Order: sequence, then C-alpha cells, then structure tokens
Amino acid sequence: MQIKHLLLLLLFPLGGLAQNVLVPLYQSGRRIDDFVMRNNGLGFLASNDPYQVMRTTDGGLNFTAVLTGANMGGEPYLRSLRTMGDSVVFVGTLTNSHTLYRSLDAGTTWQNITPNLPDSVHALCGMSVVGDSVIYGTGRFFGDAYLIRSSDSGATWRYIDMKPWASNLIDVHFFTSRHGYVVGRAANPNQGAVLLETRTGGLSWTVKWTSNVAGDRAWKFFMRDPANFYVSIENSQNIPNRYFFSTDSGNTWQVDTLGSWNLPMLQSVAFINADTAFAGGHFQGYLYTYDGGANWQYSLQYQGFNRMQKMGDRMFIAGRGFSYFGPASSIAVKPPLAPPPALHQLKRVYPQPLVSGETLRVEFMAGHFTNVGFALTDLMGRTVHEWPNMQAEEGKNTFSLQLPSVSAGTYLLQAYTDIEHLQHKLLIR
Repeated sequence: MQIKHLLLLLLFPLGGLAQNVLVPLYQSGRRIDDFVMRNNGLGFLASNDPYQVMRTTDGGLNFTAVLTGANMGGEPYLRSLRTMGDSVVFVGTLTNSHTLYRSLDAGTTWQNITPNLPDSVHALCGMSVVGDSVIYGTGRFFGDAYLIRSSDSGATWRYIDMKPWASNLIDVHFFTSRHGYVVGRAANPNQGAVLLETRTGGLSWTVKWTSNVAGDRAWKFFMRDPANFYVSIENSQNIPNRYFFSTDSGNTWQVDTLGSWNLPMLQSVAFINADTAFAGGHFQGYLYTYDGGANWQYSLQYQGFNRMQKMGDRMFIAGRGFSYFGPASSIAVKPPLAPPPALHQLKRVYPQPLVSGETLRVEFMAGHFTNVGFALTDLMGRTVHEWPNMQAEEGKNTFSLQLPSVSAGTYLLQAYTDIEHLQHKLLIR
C-alpha cells in the first residue's frame, strides 16, 4: 500500500461512529466554491479569500497555495475545479481572459488556457471530467447558457448553445462521455429550475424536470450512488426550501421540502446515505437530517455550503471553509468564522414610494468591478420584470431603471452579482 493511502486510512478510519458536528479542515475568509478530494489523499480547493488554489496531499490536514491571484494576473473569482486523474487539474473562473487554468503536474505549474476556449465563453460555473481525456464545462449563473466539451484534455473545445433550453446554467455532471446532466434556470420565463439530460454528448437534450416557481434555479447536482441523485433548488425568497431527486438512476424525478424551513439562497443538498444529509447555501448555518429527511434540524456551526462530495462513508463539504463529516478522526474542531462583510451594497433606492411606470434610481456600491442584474419580484418571489445585465465599476454606481406598468403594492428589487444577492423593498403607488 502506498504511504499516502495508509496515511489517509489512519486519518479517516473506516470504522467508528459518525461525527455529531462537522470538523473544519481549512478556514477561509470567503466561500470555497469548489473542490476535489481523491482517495490517495490528494485534494484541491478553489478559495476566494485570498484568491488561490490550495493543495493537500494528506487528506485535508494541511494545505499549501499552489496558484494565487498574483500568478493569475489579478484576482479572478474561482468558481469550478476538477481533476483528471492525479496529475491534470482544471480551475474555472468568472473572469474574461483568465477563465480557465490547467496544471499537468498535480498543481506544481499552471497555464492559462483561456485562448483554447470558444470566443463567447467568459466564465465556467461547473465542470465534469470523464476518464482521462474528456471534460465538460458549463455556465453561467449570470445570464448565459452554454456547454463546452474537450476530448483531448483541454487542448481544443466544442461549443454547444444551450439557450433554447435554459437561460443560465450552474452545474454539469456526466457519467460517460455521452450521458450527462446540466442544471440551471429554464429558458421559459414562466418556469424556474430545469434539469436537462443528454445521451448524445450534448447533440440532443431531454427536459427531465422543471419547477413552476419563476424564481427557482437548480444549483448543484449530487450523486450518492449509481441509483440516487439529488439537485438543490435555489430561490432568493423566504419560501419552503426544496430539492428534487431520483432513486432510479435518473429515470423519474420528484420534489421534496426540507421540512418547514424557508431559508433564502439554498444551494446544496447531499445525502451521504439513506438517513443522513446536509443542506446549506448563502444563509447563516446549515440544515441536517439523520432520519432520511423526515425531520431537518438547524445548526449555526457552519455556513456558505456550495459543493459537497461523498467518498465512501465520508462527506467533504465546501463553503465558508472546508469541512469533513464521517467516521471519528483525530482532528480538533475549530470555532466557526464570523460572517464576512458584504462586498457590494444597495446604498439607496429612490424615489420611495414611486409611481408605476416612472424611473427608479439605484445607488450601488461595488467592492470591485462586477456584473450586476436587477429584477422586480413580488413578495412570493415571482419575477415581474427583469432588466438587461449591467456592469458596475469599483465604488459608487448609479443605475436608472425604467419601471414597467404594474399594480400598486409592495415589491422587491433584487440585485444579483456573480457572488452575492441583495434586495430592497419597494412601495409602488
């Protein structure tokens, strides 16, 4: 047995009782959007405070920065990360001209391979690797829907336009080079979350499931085993938290709620077995169940869930830090971090109240250059009107939004960036 395999078994024995709490392995000032852990103890984190890729060779006990923002020519937001075997690593970002990086030596050296991508690809929200040469990428949360594929380890790529089926895409999971899923928001504005399946490598698609809630997005795809799949549903409003799942390898799908919880911006739901599951998102804390979802409980220990990965009887979780759940280990529990300050702010929205059809002015304070989108919703989260995506420079920005003619009442102005969600109540006369 190799030393790395032996070390990992010593750190995470296969026997023993499950932890009652999550064990933090690495703490980050902001969210870790993606990661990969491998059975030999090798792993990588895409961290965003500071902007860097972290590598572990001992199953998560120690991490070292192997790619930093300075090496990438700035501070691109790191959104997705996948490995191809133990040597090839891909990191996708939300930044034009710095969208995709690749390492061929397990993270020791890196190359910006963005020039290899199709011209219209400027962000990668999700990636999926099949075998030793095929990789898919998709995006983006912020107003685009495409799938790209490489069959030569990232040297060349094919672009597949997904806008006939989706207005944006968040995640992708392929089982073989031809069979896989993408998830996001439906192209039909009267629908919400969408799950699309292909068995032709992206040449044709089948809509497997959609929600009827306009504010929904399908966020993360999680596979517990070859029969059981789970997809989280994100919604910015305080409505019942939901996810959809399949117990027959994706042939049929059904939706379930997380008890009576209605925490906004749920982004990740994952079952480690038939009884134990975790759920979290941009809200403080997380939800968990030990009885197969009959009862969900709330913990403030951890926050910011995004990606989860099952490895045997262990679960690794990325959010505001990197944590572990599973058989008892010798790693001491560390205290949770305080929530980070907001990067962007809605400083002022005026006039208030305002008249249907007049111009609304929004003062938006940006912590750095960012895309921003605005939507008008009712109090149930149903979209009334959306404006084209805009760009905000660092500092104070003032946007003028022409309101549509709507019935008098109370609404919410939603502001979305690549990494945050803000909202402001509006009274329309």
